[in-house]
Amino acid sequence: MILTLVPFIYGVLVTLQDYSLLKPPKWVGLTNYINVLRDPRFAHASLISLKYSVICVAFEIIIGFGVAIVLHYGINGQMAKSIVRTLMLVPMMVTPVVAGLSWRIIYDPDAGILNYFLNLLGIHSNKAWLANAKTALYAVSAVDIWQWTPFIILITLAGLESLPVDIYEAAEVDGATWTQAFRYITIPLLSTTIFLALLIRTIDVLKFFDLILIMTNGGPGTVTETLNMYAYKTGFVYFRFGYASTIAFIYTLVVSLVLPFFVNRIWAEGG
Repeated sequence: MILTLVPFIYGVLVTLQDYSLLKPPKWVGLTNYINVLRDPRFAHASLISLKYSVICVAFEIIIGFGVAIVLHYGINGQMAKSIVRTLMLVPMMVTPVVAGLSWRIIYDPDAGILNYFLNLLGIHSNKAWLANAKTALYAVSAVDIWQWTPFIILITLAGLESLPVDIYEAAEVDGATWTQAFRYITIPLLSTTIFLALLIRTIDVLKFFDLILIMTNGGPGTVTETLNMYAYKTGFVYFRFGYASTIAFIYTLVVSLVLPFFVNRIWAEGG
């Protein structure tokens, strides 16, 4: 309790000060909060954070659920399924620094294998994926999707294998087709599992930072600058720790208020 409460109170006190390494701290009250809410860069970073989260979570849930269905119904044998599960753990075991550096090489306009394979397919490309304002955010999102879709697959597979067999046997006796059983039995029974995966990944993506720092550092310009990245730059590049703490505190407060409401609303509708 103390380990949580003391840093929280100290962080709140810092948000009420003009706290910088370049000059002595000065009490400013709610000025930082007013300035942050008027800051167009804060609004832009909020939009980028929301866009990034929606892209990653949506594709991970859709792809992960689809692949899990194919693996569950398309692969026979426990040994084969165990091998597939083991291989899926590989992207999640890669640290963000290694993943970011590796994909920076893949995306390299001159030496990267992505442009190389596109050219082999007859698609002429020498695009700098991470330096292009139109593709940078999607390129970083693709790395997150590559790394964490296996997490959704594994959760969904576990949910599929835990479904009771007798319900499907009863449905088969009643003449239900595979499509009908999937629609009216599998999806409703898996809804809690899917929602749990959605919640975990949403929370994880909202605090996303390290991969963007390694791959783009928020650039080009501010195209991939999330709120976490903006707070980091404000504190450790511009040394405005009071303002940076305010950005982080508002972000945490909004997520802490909105996410539980979202969870309770969906859980109530699902129940």
